[in-house]
Amino acid sequence: MKVNRRKFLQSAIAVSAAGTLSSRASAEDTIKVAGIHDLSGGLDIYGKPMVDALTLAVEEANAAGGLLGRQIKLIKYDAQSNMQLYAQYAQQAALRDKVAVVHGGITSASREIIRPVLDRFKTLYFYNTMYEGASVIAINSIPV
Repeated sequence: MKVNRRKFLQSAIAVSAAGTLSSRASAEDTIKVAGIHDLSGGLDIYGKPMVDALTLAVEEANAAGGLLGRQIKLIKYDAQSNMQLYAQYAQQAALRDKVAVVHGGITSASREIIRPVLDRFKTLYFYNTMYEGASVIAINSIPV
């Protein structure tokens, strides 16, 4: 079955943000979504299109009225193909920016840096990349 990447990202953002809104609700009227990708560095050729797709999905969702009547705010982090920055930005997204969900990582190494950090802070995480022969999505289990 062929999946349209744009529709997948829109659905993933909607489902993930809706599922975590109750625990991540803030005084703001926006729903924060983070993208941790390589916009520079050795893997930027893969990171830039991923950020473009995520940006497009957020813009289309906002143009259609947002999510649950609220606009989505995309926070972009440039990991610069540096594993230390992946960990730093994952922690920053969860603690300082209090995002509802993080989309990020390009390689399995970056996924394994991000995943335990976000798991510790109970932040939903999608590793939505074509890698290792298939589309793999790592979703943290968050108790409801």
